[in-house]
Amino acid sequence: MLENKDIAKLLRKIREERGVQAQQLAKDFNVSKSTVTTWENGERNFDLQLIFKLSKYFNVPISYFTGESKDIDINSYDPNVVRVPIIGEVKAGYNLLAEQNIIGYSLVSKNDLNGADYFYLNVSGDSMTGADIHEGDLVLVRVQPAVDDGQIAVVLIDNEATIKRVFYKGDQVILQSENPKYPPRLVNFEDIKIQGLVKEIKRKVK
Repeated sequence: MLENKDIAKLLRKIREERGVQAQQLAKDFNVSKSTVTTWENGERNFDLQLIFKLSKYFNVPISYFTGESKDIDINSYDPNVVRVPIIGEVKAGYNLLAEQNIIGYSLVSKNDLNGADYFYLNVSGDSMTGADIHEGDLVLVRVQPAVDDGQIAVVLIDNEATIKRVFYKGDQVILQSENPKYPPRLVNFEDIKIQGLVKEIKRKVK
């Protein structure tokens, strides 16, 4: 998903190209002209409902405003669709879901999320190939502070997000890879933060 400032520029560009006055757009959307001004100045968040309406109004694909490589049918809009952030390389000193770590968004039906918070993590490395998790894949992660023994989780350690199978041993945790090249790592529980449970893998398109 593009940032608000980028969507704002695209909105102004297509409005002017189509010869639509800001006042006319405001009238057609049943909002004030000042509201349209805030849109085009990037002063408000472009939620998916507004993006779908703008796309249909100007007869352009959703990807014009979202930057998504895979487009969505304008006529199949589901108001329950939400943006799930995609986390890339984690920057030192920032929380996992900080803006500095987000490289994009993917659209997911809210019904599939069952009210929980989720994020995608872009997989780096080959430590979990035995679990069929490969470099470049996206793993869908449900945000939760703990997982059951033996489950695969996203763990934050030394300002790095890593995917490992988690086993508990007293007040310590074993972070187990799924690749024999990487030995298990025993760490104190207080030295890690479990970010969430891996729920699904979205395979990298080759």
